[in-house]
Amino acid sequence: MVLATRPALEVRPDRPVVAAGDTVGGRLVGFGGVVEVAIVRHERSPARERSVDCASVTLREGRAQRYTLELPADVPPSAAGRQCAIEYSITAKEALGDGRRAHAPVTVGAVGCPHLESRRPLGDPMLANAEARRFHIELFAADLRGGGRISGRLHRHGRWAPGAFNVELSCIETWRALAPAFAGVSYWERDLLWSAHATVESDPDRTWVPFDFDIPPDLPPAVEAHALAWRYELTAHRHARIGIDEYAALTPLLFEAG
Repeated sequence: MVLATRPALEVRPDRPVVAAGDTVGGRLVGFGGVVEVAIVRHERSPARERSVDCASVTLREGRAQRYTLELPADVPPSAAGRQCAIEYSITAKEALGDGRRAHAPVTVGAVGCPHLESRRPLGDPMLANAEARRFHIELFAADLRGGGRISGRLHRHGRWAPGAFNVELSCIETWRALAPAFAGVSYWERDLLWSAHATVESDPDRTWVPFDFDIPPDLPPAVEAHALAWRYELTAHRHARIGIDEYAALTPLLFEAG
C-alpha cells in the first residue's frame, strides 16, 4: 500500500518589497480547506522575540488560493541594528487538521514624519525630553535614519553669559529586558550604536545658536516598537562657572508601532 504524499506548502508573495499602507497580495500553493493568512512583524532582541499580526484574512477556497492583506499605514519599516531587528513575513496556516503552515519573508518600507509628541502613553518607554533653565533645543530638520541629517538650534529663554555648549547626538538601541516591571514600568536595556559631538559658542547678541549632524549610512531609522526601539537622542550641556550646570535633551520620533 502506497501512502499519498501531501503536497509541499508554499507562500508566494507578489512582491518581496512592500510599503506601509499598501495592499499586499500573493498566492498559496498546496493548502486546502480553511487557511488563515497574516502579515506578521517579528521584533528580535537579546531578551526576547515578539511577533505581532499586522493584518490577517481567512480563506475558504480551493488548493490554489490567492490572498490579499491591507497593511496598516502606521507599521514601522524593516530594520536592523547591532543586536535587534524588525522583520516581516507572510504566514499561512491550515485551520483544521494538524495546522500545517508555511511562510515567506517580505521587506516593508515606510515613510515617516518627524515629530516630538508621542502618539502613545509615555510611561513605557521613557523618552529623554527636558528643557534647561535658560535654554532649550529646537529642530530645523530631522531625517532620523542612516544617511540622514539632523539640524537645529539652542534657543535661550533670556540673557546668557558667553561660553561654549557641548551638543551631542546619539543613536541608542534599546530593548525591553526580561526583568519584571516595577510599578507598571518595564526595564529597558540600552546599547550606544553611535554618537557625535559639537561645540558651539553662545553669542550675547543672538537668541539662538545653530548645530547640525550628519548620520552615518549604516544606522537604523528611529523606531518605537513594542519590545525594542532605536532612538536619536539630542543633548546640550553648558558648564556654569558659577552655579549649577545646565542640561537639555530632546528625542525626536519617526515611527511608532500602532
